[in-house]
Amino acid sequence: MWYSLVKSAAPTAGSLLAFLDDCLILNAKWSVHDAAAGTNKKVYKCEDAGGAVLFYVAVDDNYAAYAGVQVWEGWDAGSHAGTGQSTTVGYIRKGTDVTTWYLSVLDWRFIFATIATGQSHYVGMMNRADVSKNCPLVLLCASTSSLYNAIGNATGTNTVRRVLWDEAGNANVSVNRPQQAGAWYLKTYDGTYLVQESPMIGNSRYQGSLNGAMVLHNQFGGLANGDEVTIGGVVWKFFGPSTTYMGSLVRMS
Repeated sequence: MWYSLVKSAAPTAGSLLAFLDDCLILNAKWSVHDAAAGTNKKVYKCEDAGGAVLFYVAVDDNYAAYAGVQVWEGWDAGSHAGTGQSTTVGYIRKGTDVTTWYLSVLDWRFIFATIATGQSHYVGMMNRADVSKNCPLVLLCASTSSLYNAIGNATGTNTVRRVLWDEAGNANVSVNRPQQAGAWYLKTYDGTYLVQESPMIGNSRYQGSLNGAMVLHNQFGGLANGDEVTIGGVVWKFFGPSTTYMGSLVRMS
């Protein structure tokens, strides 16, 4: 599902949690696991036993312009603490201005994006190469003041690019978008676009592809922040502050 929220005022502490509560948990695979994890902090559980999916997303939204996000193997709602392995903490940038927020929700992942900053962030499962592996991914900003599009910069140090587990059972493993020449060019010779879900690699192995997202890096193909591209009846929205800070396409379904 695709949700949008027009912000009539600048974001505040707790405002992202309110958006997630209104939209994310409408999907049956997502729920609030710990509503009292801290001040303006909640933990969401994503579970689908039939899909070999179980992970917890801790969202620390006690800041106006950003929220800290971390994926955990487990979470004790009694002690309000993560258990087992976790990904490196990353950040969702909410922006500081009046803007429109977007949330793309699927059974096993969500993408948060905003026009004001041209940023997008990915939390949850990829289209996995091995569907028996419980290996959620995060593509998040590496700092609270980052200007980078976390999905668009899925090769750089300014993005937290981690899977909770890799194929060998190693925890918190770095992944990235393959960097072969021309990997991000999407404009075709006849003026249309070639849009594809981007592959991700780790340990020199293909881990899977982003579900409903394409890494464009700095090759925008003439698109401007907020533009939409329709391919085969499917609409994709472009987020990108500038070629310096990278861009991405997110499927609006």
